[in-house]
Amino acid sequence: MPPSSIWDDSLSNYYCNGLKVYWETLNQVTSYQARCMTGRNGLDPFDHVVRLIKSYLGSGGNLRALALGCGEERSYEMRFMETGLFSRIEVLDLAAPLLERQRRLAIAAGLEGLHYQCRDLNRAELPPASYDFIWAVGTLHHIERLDHLFGQVRHSMKDRALLVVREYVGPNRLQFTARQLALVNALLKVLPARLKRTTTGKVKRYETKMAEGALPDPSEAVRSRDILPLLRAHFPNVRVIETGGTILYPLLQQIAFNFEIDPIGPPALNLLIWLETALIKTGLLPSDFVFCVAARPDSDRCAN
Repeated sequence: MPPSSIWDDSLSNYYCNGLKVYWETLNQVTSYQARCMTGRNGLDPFDHVVRLIKSYLGSGGNLRALALGCGEERSYEMRFMETGLFSRIEVLDLAAPLLERQRRLAIAAGLEGLHYQCRDLNRAELPPASYDFIWAVGTLHHIERLDHLFGQVRHSMKDRALLVVREYVGPNRLQFTARQLALVNALLKVLPARLKRTTTGKVKRYETKMAEGALPDPSEAVRSRDILPLLRAHFPNVRVIETGGTILYPLLQQIAFNFEIDPIGPPALNLLIWLETALIKTGLLPSDFVFCVAARPDSDRCAN
């Protein structure tokens, strides 16, 4: 199945039979990630980005933006349009049914200025000096021609433009490292069975490297390890904030919901978050997820 079909219904990758199976869907993890991205407790990352936009670009209401990848339901592009900062937001994605569904939702919400386009970001040519703000959330790790895309993004940014990226930058093709898997499996060994049940009732006892050919999406993490080096090459002023996931992502896959519905789940998750944070801060593990902010390289202002 090609990626354009897989991502027509991207929510199915995060929920199964109404249960949360992906690590970032958990409320405690959302708070943890928000704290990493904003540096403060209780500050929504979206509000944080809006503040960055206002402080860097002003709040005149006539900004033009580009979304690399389309969200689901009340997406970032809809929320950004609701701020009144933008007159036009273009959304590029390969999943045509997803784009059409979001277009209908935008119309129903009375949001004008949103333009959904079916484009392959590996080959997309972007108009020069056109955008004030560009963002990509969970899209870049599906792109093989990263150098081409980053070059197009830089080329399409106005002088005072801002780029925001939220990404997985861990091992290519989700081939988790030996150290990662050793830590994850040690934790799975000591966690009670009630926190390790999958939606089918089976108990997750260990995590292994997935055979590359077994990945349902051939574009999954195709060059994830190259994202940061190439991003830094094209945007030397980029600020990279580590947001973890190195342990929590493989550990909680398919069992995340237990940590919200079981009484012992929240305190156990707090300990896991603390452990992951400590391992990353001490340099024993890299951060597999990052939040990045960059200005156009030749700008005379700094986005940090």
